[in-house]
Amino acid sequence: MLTLIRKLFATGADRRPPARRKEGVARRARPQLEALETRLVPAIVYHGGPLLQNVEVQGVYLGDQWYANPTLYGQTGYLEGFLGTIVNSSFMDMLSNAGYGVGRGSATGGLIAPGYLANGSTLDDSTIRNLLSGGVQNGSLQYPDANRLYVVFVEPNVEVTAMGANSVTGFAGYHDAFAGPNGTTIHYAVLPYPGGSTNNGKVNPYLGDLQAMTMAASHEIAEDATDPDGTGWYGGNFEIGDFTPGQTVYVNGYAMQRIASPVTARAMTPATATSDRAVNFVLQSNGDLYEIVDGSPVYVASGFASLSPQGIDNNGHAMIDVVTAGGAAYEYHDEVGGYYLGGSVRSAVAGQGVSYVLYTDGTLYQYDDATGTQSLLFNDISTGSGRISQIAAGTDKVGVTCVDFVTTRGSASEYSVESSVIGIASGVQSISAGRQGISAYVTSDGVAHFHQQFDGQNYNTDMAIASNVAQVMAGTDANGNYLIDVLTTDGTVSELRDGSWTTLAGGVTSLSKGPLDAVDMAFSWGDAWQYSGAGWNYLGSSAAAAA
Repeated sequence: MLTLIRKLFATGADRRPPARRKEGVARRARPQLEALETRLVPAIVYHGGPLLQNVEVQGVYLGDQWYANPTLYGQTGYLEGFLGTIVNSSFMDMLSNAGYGVGRGSATGGLIAPGYLANGSTLDDSTIRNLLSGGVQNGSLQYPDANRLYVVFVEPNVEVTAMGANSVTGFAGYHDAFAGPNGTTIHYAVLPYPGGSTNNGKVNPYLGDLQAMTMAASHEIAEDATDPDGTGWYGGNFEIGDFTPGQTVYVNGYAMQRIASPVTARAMTPATATSDRAVNFVLQSNGDLYEIVDGSPVYVASGFASLSPQGIDNNGHAMIDVVTAGGAAYEYHDEVGGYYLGGSVRSAVAGQGVSYVLYTDGTLYQYDDATGTQSLLFNDISTGSGRISQIAAGTDKVGVTCVDFVTTRGSASEYSVESSVIGIASGVQSISAGRQGISAYVTSDGVAHFHQQFDGQNYNTDMAIASNVAQVMAGTDANGNYLIDVLTTDGTVSELRDGSWTTLAGGVTSLSKGPLDAVDMAFSWGDAWQYSGAGWNYLGSSAAAAA
């Protein structure tokens, strides 16, 4: 529950000197809209200091407009929902799986501090520290402990200054710590309201103001949990959120940032991440591509021969790859449009902020949304295991984007920059990549297998799950658990969800991953349908494939 405290903060509170960070380690504010490609990327290492292992967040809303303005008062409820979600979601699981030594936490009801802040005024970090210290002293705030983090949201039209920078040109949020009353340490993060009369910065121009605030807050919460005092996890002068700026996904409807892995500083995607809205795509048998928005088809383009499963782009939009009959490949982004990837393409698949493109000459490239660059993953590997014949996009055991591939000699492997190439199986005809190191494949004799990478706790798992299989699809349910759909040679689809098998439909010709918790199917009579935990949803007619 959000509580209004008229006199939240005592005035004239005893202020102690700021807690010292480790000598030689710069205090780090999140710069606004930093470009990943301009940085060197050192390894992220642990420097031995304390962590907020199970972070306890409490929201603090600075400014009388959070209470007086009905719209802003309603937004405090949204932000409270965000705080309660992020600390108890797959976002924190992602940090735990990566080895950062932090796990899920908790949230305490926030407080509104309705002191007057003039439109266009400037609020300095020193004042915020005094206010937090006063709130601790008079008992308005939860008392600091080893996991406590105060998340301060500043009302609109107020510029914030801190660490020699400002919220207009320098940062979209920051976190720090200082010595509080009675020998305590106060950890806090500050989120200025984007835009307004002060034109405060925004982490991603595609986001609305509230989404930009939750996005910036997710960055600061991840960094405060893993580096609260400047002696935890960082690489060079960058903390774990600084390596992946602006890379947006949604968890339970809230915009959050992909965070860097400790080994390679590459972006990780939470297991339950989605795009900003649920859409579908239908490729008709005549080559026309439609996007299904709120149940209505919207024509996109024509002349396509293949449609990939859905991914999520760098701005949190649903994304697919399509290839024309002539071998031209394109990315198509919901709400944005299409981008040309290349010609002489055999197949292209959309992943998490990337696309993987397999060319007819056997080379495999990765196209990165964050940097706008492409990189060669494999040349023609015809010696040894044969050329690559099929690809599928997913995420590896820590959530870094990966590609599974099968060669002409039936060798199946997975590649991510985090773990390089990992062999999966031999005698394989097709493969599907899920999230968190889950894959499913079909052998040349029609047997479907479930495969899970060793994740530090569970050893490599590989087991046969069905026979007479034409296609298998590895997905993820709404809780982040694996979801396996099997299409047998007689057109029957069965689903393994929560450890139990259910027969879904007959007469199916192809499967594809749709949004989280869903599988899309094309039927022999031309209809396309989606099945999820919520039930069935009709997508369209004359369909060759759906995603």
